[in-house]
Amino acid sequence: ISEITEKLKRKQKIIVYHNRKGYAPFIQCSLCGHTTQCVQCDIALTFYKSSNQQRCSYCGYQQQVPKVCPACNGNELLLKGVGTEKIVEELNIIFPEIKIGRFDQQSIKKRNDFQKILNAFESGEIDILVGTQLLAKGIDFEDVALIVVPDSDILLNVPDFRSHERAFQQLYQLSGRAGRGKNQGLVMIQSYQPNHLVLDAVKQEAYMEL
Repeated sequence: ISEITEKLKRKQKIIVYHNRKGYAPFIQCSLCGHTTQCVQCDIALTFYKSSNQQRCSYCGYQQQVPKVCPACNGNELLLKGVGTEKIVEELNIIFPEIKIGRFDQQSIKKRNDFQKILNAFESGEIDILVGTQLLAKGIDFEDVALIVVPDSDILLNVPDFRSHERAFQQLYQLSGRAGRGKNQGLVMIQSYQPNHLVLDAVKQEAYMEL
């Protein structure tokens, strides 16, 4: 937060990267542990506060948020995890006068939304851009002074044998978005495992180690 504040004082661009869409990755009953899942893909449904709906990240299936648990009829449903919507909400509380934009599949609904958001960020209409892996995919930003990756452990702990390689790819590509102008950029990665081999490889730019 202090580093973001400092960069905002200097009118510099900031990116906050979080590879989880929506407001919360899933809703869970605190009584029985049931999680609402897609009827077609059998994965947890992401909660979107902006539409008050749950949506499948794979097939797009949508449903209203249940008022009670479908499994036990309990009324203690809890939001679990954090998505880009939640991060934008928190940043708006901390920095109420700052213009914050979101760059994910939900915010890009029309063909020209993609470029519209990027142009607003480039021109300074957006001070902080919060986004998913779309931000890391070769988009060229000038004068990005700070890139923040909160809770990078979600990338490191994906239950997939390729998770470490993919985590490195995302973080390495993302770090390349900082400092492309005159000034040097800073990348801050939050983790409970600061000495993890993936994070060490990112710091050393040692992709051959993986």
